Amino acid sequence: MLLVALVPLLALSFFTAPQTDDFCYGAIALHDGFAGIWRHYQNWSGRLVASTLIPLPTILSVRLHLDLFTVYAFFAASFLLGFAVACHWLIGKLLPELAHPSRLFFAVALFIVLVANAPTTRQMVFWMPGAFTYSLPAFVMLSLFMLLYRALADRTWLGPRQVLLFVPALFLAALCNEPSGPIAAGMLVLSLYGRRYLALERAQTAQHILLIAAALAGTLIVYLAPGNLLREATRPGSASLIRAVFWGTLYVPAFLVLHLPRPGVIGWFLLLALLVAPYPPLPPDRRRARALLGFALLTPLGACWLSFVAGYYGQGSWLPERAQNPLFLLSILGLSCALSLALRLYGQRLIVFSNHLRTPLTVPRLRLAGVVLLLLSPAVVGAFWELPQAPAFRRETRAQLQTISADPLPISYVRQIETTPGLLFNNKLSPDAGEWPNRCLARYFSKRAVLPMPSRYR
Repeated sequence: MLLVALVPLLALSFFTAPQTDDFCYGAIALHDGFAGIWRHYQNWSGRLVASTLIPLPTILSVRLHLDLFTVYAFFAASFLLGFAVACHWLIGKLLPELAHPSRLFFAVALFIVLVANAPTTRQMVFWMPGAFTYSLPAFVMLSLFMLLYRALADRTWLGPRQVLLFVPALFLAALCNEPSGPIAAGMLVLSLYGRRYLALERAQTAQHILLIAAALAGTLIVYLAPGNLLREATRPGSASLIRAVFWGTLYVPAFLVLHLPRPGVIGWFLLLALLVAPYPPLPPDRRRARALLGFALLTPLGACWLSFVAGYYGQGSWLPERAQNPLFLLSILGLSCALSLALRLYGQRLIVFSNHLRTPLTVPRLRLAGVVLLLLSPAVVGAFWELPQAPAFRRETRAQLQTISADPLPISYVRQIETTPGLLFNNKLSPDAGEWPNRCLARYFSKRAVLPMPSRYR
């Protein structure tokens, strides 16, 4: 039944279209190559890896003489399927006792709660600047979190190949955006502390330090970028540490209250609880429980705090929704680990207590309620609603770009896109040629300006 929710999301990915930053970064890469990306690093942003990857669909389209829309849709579908594969792997680590077909069911459920309830699904999988900047490093963060948690739970450690793989992965993830490096370093510090707290025979201190160093090396390159200082100077209210700590701290509970009570999130935790509660209880071990719960809960809380404080310091405002996506993913995964652990410790008491209650809420009914709540996830409902509009949106977008490309004049006037499904589009052209969507198109097509056609001529 849950597989039905995947169909409209996957179908929407084939109607995605490049917008705004796709064209700005595409223009930099096509006109100036890596020298242009390096100038961008010096003049605006320190995100070297993201800045290099964002124009990739445009570069492949031009160099291989492929349709840009087809290439773009391929990347969007790849990110969507990548999340599906990652969720199947994560469920295997979260619930190692779970076998098929239950594992597939819960992998789909995890996919829905992560992708369809995120702060902005569009910028997570359907818009490549957001996907390359935040979703790609999120894959690394989620994998590292789950492996460190499982290593603590099983009193084991990562294999040598996994450690060698994570060294460049953490370095590159830290180069994608500002929060990823500090989040990874904080996660590893908690892991090392947990292993020492549990007095494990091998705390693996040297390997923790190696991984922390890789994350912080990428972080330094991003934070010391001259462009970050220049961009920071354009944002009122930024560069105030006291205000950043104050407002960043207040934003953490606001973020959790805003995003965790969503129907799909409640449905996921309900299904997870129904699955894990009847499991055989774990032997009582307060020290082990504290270490695991501390790692599972402090990692997302620390990630949120670091990100909101750093975001306010750099921008003087609430963190953009696309930057909140990784925080949401980590929060769901951390709470899932904490819930499954708590239920393994105290689930039998809950079952005995519930048996004494007279209630119509039987397990099958609760399971059905969980599935229904998952299907009511914002992006699932939105995908069903917006899919009929997608072909018209793509035709209008393609026509707009073809008009600009074919126009020999330095100033192009184009029809405004009228069909605007929210999961695929939110950047209409402005009457002001200096606005970001207009400027990006103008740069890409080497125009002096791109403007929407006056309404009387449409």
